[in-house]
Amino acid sequence: MKNVLEIINLASSARNFIGTQFSFLQENGDYRMHLICSPDDKMDAYTKQMNIVYHPLKLNRQLSPIADIKAMTEICKYIKKNNIEVVIAHQAKARLLAMLACFFTRVPYRVVFAHGVLYETMHGLKRWLVKMNDKLVSMLADRVVCVSKYVAEMREKDHIDAAGKRVILGKGSCNGIDAVNKFNPALYNEDKIASIKAKHGITDDDFVIGFVGRLVKD
Repeated sequence: MKNVLEIINLASSARNFIGTQFSFLQENGDYRMHLICSPDDKMDAYTKQMNIVYHPLKLNRQLSPIADIKAMTEICKYIKKNNIEVVIAHQAKARLLAMLACFFTRVPYRVVFAHGVLYETMHGLKRWLVKMNDKLVSMLADRVVCVSKYVAEMREKDHIDAAGKRVILGKGSCNGIDAVNKFNPALYNEDKIASIKAKHGITDDDFVIGFVGRLVKD
């Protein structure tokens, strides 16, 4: 059995970005799945559902040298103790600490997910530092999974990755869309759907595109 460790900053991101990949991989291969992320009160139920080994570890999103060194040391200890052979890392801080830990512990297979282009709207020294961070992480990784064609194009333009390292899953995603158990119209009450359509003046012949997102300063 191969031990696979996923590392991500936030517990909520683990549930949304990784989702049911844990159970899928275990059902379709000889894998024991592990997760390191910051703790929250919903993780017990999630980790039991996914049948994963969960190690809560506070990962600061901002630069915090002392806390970051402690966290990286903890990751190194976990990798050695559990004989981790594959590490998959998400989000900027988790990617950096994970890849450094992999380097020091000689993990044979290392994958990082590029969920966006963090430095895109930055300027000056901060932009340069974040780009250098991405280049270092990429250098330490075996594969970089880009969640969209745009992310891959930006990383290629800025020479972030060595040739052949970038991968795009399908047409671009980190976890796909659950069209069976979540985004499935058949699961919702027809009367409720009809009332929502009537409220917004939507007819049966209309084609509706929905968007859920956020607006941020940059």
